[in-house]
Amino acid sequence: MKVLVGLIAAVLLSAGLVSAPAANAAPYPDTVKTYCHAKLNKTVYHRLERPRLTFWITAANRTPKPAKMKLRYYRSGNVVRTATYSYNGRHTYRLQMWRQKGRYKLVIRGHFADTSVYKDCQTTKYFRVVR
Repeated sequence: MKVLVGLIAAVLLSAGLVSAPAANAAPYPDTVKTYCHAKLNKTVYHRLERPRLTFWITAANRTPKPAKMKLRYYRSGNVVRTATYSYNGRHTYRLQMWRQKGRYKLVIRGHFADTSVYKDCQTTKYFRVVR
């Protein structure tokens, strides 16, 4: 009888431990993953022509804002220019013109305040400058 009561007690206790609510297993609890999207109007530009960049951020059926859009331009692996724009929804930006010919890599990063629940996002675009 004592063995039976002990067995029942063990089963009930183990069931209580198994059904306990688990902690949030997300890598960063209470944060929302965001996705950066960017579109250049062309991929080949002439010197002194200003590229137009359309930029927007999406996140789980919401449009997060406000944020900062940080641009880094690379040429041959080196940073040649940086720029920061404010972001408050989908917008088309006129970027600076280029004088040097070559292939450029544009890294666009959406940066939110440290107190925001949204995580930063990043995307990359490539373009060339000719003549």
